[in-house]
Amino acid sequence: MSRLKDLSLNPYPLELFKNITNQPTFANASTCDNMIRWFNTSMSVGEFAPAPVLGRIRANAFPYEGTEKEWTAVYGVQVATPFIENNYLDCRTMAGYVGTGGPGDSHILEGGNIINQDRDTEL
Repeated sequence: MSRLKDLSLNPYPLELFKNITNQPTFANASTCDNMIRWFNTSMSVGEFAPAPVLGRIRANAFPYEGTEKEWTAVYGVQVATPFIENNYLDCRTMAGYVGTGGPGDSHILEGGNIINQDRDTEL
């Protein structure tokens, strides 16, 4: 892994990583986990601010057991974030979840504006 010198060299905005890491996840067949990461604390500003990185990923676990799989030129963000972890929630309570670090979990960056794909309006 190597740090990129300029945030603009990462093709994905930090908002995308906030959105992905703050999505609820399925814990088992009936419950969800909700980990809320905070990107605006003393752990992630100044010299500890999110840094874009470029690296590779190697996997030798399910579903790649027996044959190692490798991805190169993988972009990411190096940052330490405190978090709150809520486990074993009823997944039905997560419908329409909007705690992704942006105005919602159905947003994309388009021309410098955040567009809600569900409502097709600028926010």
